[in-house]
Amino acid sequence: MCALALLSNLLAVGLGGLFNEKPIAIEHPHEFRQTMMPRLSNNSLFKEETRKFFSNAAPYEVPFYITMNNVSQGTPLTPWVNHDYFFQPFAISPNNPANGYTYTARTRGFGTHPSCSDYGTYRTQGEGPRLNYTMTRNGETVQGCQTAFAGMGLDLDDFDVFPGPATGEIIAKLDGFFKLSQCEVPLLLGWSRISHATNSSTAGTSKEKNGTTASRSQITDLADKEMQTSFVVCDPVFTTAMFDVTVDSQGYILNASQATESSGALDYSLSTNHTDAISAIVNKLFVKSSQGPWHNDSLSRDWMNYLLKIQPGYADLLDPTFTPNTSALIPAVETVYRQVFALTLGNNQFLLDTYPEPIAIPGIRHSTETRIFMDTSALIISLVVLGVNILVAIALYGLAIKHFLPRMPTTIGSILAYLAPSRAVREYEGPGSLRSATFSFGRYVGEDGRAHVGIELDPFVVPVELSALRKGDTEPRKGLLRRLLGRGKRDGEMTHGLLITSMRASFV
Repeated sequence: MCALALLSNLLAVGLGGLFNEKPIAIEHPHEFRQTMMPRLSNNSLFKEETRKFFSNAAPYEVPFYITMNNVSQGTPLTPWVNHDYFFQPFAISPNNPANGYTYTARTRGFGTHPSCSDYGTYRTQGEGPRLNYTMTRNGETVQGCQTAFAGMGLDLDDFDVFPGPATGEIIAKLDGFFKLSQCEVPLLLGWSRISHATNSSTAGTSKEKNGTTASRSQITDLADKEMQTSFVVCDPVFTTAMFDVTVDSQGYILNASQATESSGALDYSLSTNHTDAISAIVNKLFVKSSQGPWHNDSLSRDWMNYLLKIQPGYADLLDPTFTPNTSALIPAVETVYRQVFALTLGNNQFLLDTYPEPIAIPGIRHSTETRIFMDTSALIISLVVLGVNILVAIALYGLAIKHFLPRMPTTIGSILAYLAPSRAVREYEGPGSLRSATFSFGRYVGEDGRAHVGIELDPFVVPVELSALRKGDTEPRKGLLRRLLGRGKRDGEMTHGLLITSMRASFV
């Protein structure tokens, strides 16, 4: 019983924690509108205003600043852009609330595989190396493109290099023009080192229109006569696929999972020309930011090397005394290139065509709602404790000692109650009045007209059968359930013995 009382406290705890409120994500069908087509605009790409636009300072700086802040400060990227893709936007219906909701729909992603390769290390004497490169597409040589990256500007006598170790960085295109052609797709990255350099000034003459004037020029001498340059060449390949994209109400990407196989082209005839033009624009942005190679500090002179330097593990990339491992650097180069490619599209959505009328696409609206849940642990505890209580109740009230007497004959009052309704009391007239009478213990109908169990004059009593005494069942029959339950043999014998002993003591 003590254990049962303790379990009752546990039951109170279990019932108290049975139901809980908690917020859950609910999904509702939703319809979105798309106005932008999965197709680049030929008119927007190749008009003169576009080339001028990407030659200005403000537009080309934007994707670099966004990448810098995202890497260094964790600020969000442009809406509809993640680290690898720009996603075709879809609009949320203005008739539906957007606060706190997120949205999922299947839309197209636009990205690139930079496909960068290590082109080895070249050692030259005083002049920059010349890197031969043949551009190929689908295993065939592309006609009309140059066969070498030239004009990289690494010649030492063109710059005033401070004495000591020096470093130079190169970013160049295969084609120096900005015509958005496929020859402008490859991008060259180079890192050059000299162990020691000294400057000397020499006198010279130069001819002007109005005569000859004296001049001085800077000449850099190499102490060890050797320049060491390592190259990486990237040949970006456009990629696109359908994605299940989850965004917030402002279009910021929360999750994007690829739903179809990647493809290298969009579904229209001029796709390759247009995607090559986007790669040429991105390359132009990188090349334009370069400000000359040689320096003896670790400050970056272009956006590519700055974005590489702030990546984890590349802080010493521009150290003149450190030679970079270009093979290990390629993953970081590809990460930066993919990011800038996606941001260039995301920040210049005018480069894509639009539908004459918005189209509807199916999707899901995610909301957070508070619901009531049943706690499994609390339910198990409550059921176990209730089950124990039920078993104890059955044991106590169904299988306990069977009391076959109306009351225990332990007091004078309880003993007299066995005799009071009988004729033994009503017909008593003195010590000799019942001398020949006999008494029996059994069932009888008393003077009050009711059935009783007790002591009565013969023959007004029905003796209790021996089998009933052994079973401990001497009460008046009350139904089938009583017969089925029965009485314990040992309990009945003990109670019958106690009754006989009490009766003998009373009559004595």
